[in-house]
Amino acid sequence: MAKAGDTLGDFELLREVGRGSMGVVFEARQRALGRRVAVKVLTPSAGTDPVWVDRFRSEAHAVGRLSHPGIVSIYAVGDDASGVPWFAMEFVEGRDLSDVIKEGGPMAPREAARIV
Repeated sequence: MAKAGDTLGDFELLREVGRGSMGVVFEARQRALGRRVAVKVLTPSAGTDPVWVDRFRSEAHAVGRLSHPGIVSIYAVGDDASGVPWFAMEFVEGRDLSDVIKEGGPMAPREAARIV
């Protein structure tokens, strides 16, 4: 399982910022460009299921083809040393979607992009 301090491709994982049933999202640093990014990695339980792996890769490719101010940009897609897929994307500061739902309030446009 990926953890803070690990490196995936050109990306150094700094800290975990979110977790769901399918993946874990880390704040990371892209070494070549020195920029802050988010890296989503498939969870270990889902990483062994071909259906989940396919769904995860499809998500990355679908989002990567889109261009919209409310959708984060995908920068890179890859697999770790054990074959678990990951993708790097634009890092957007904001609240967790679960917090927004609990509060019942609206999200700022760029904040909505964080739910990817």
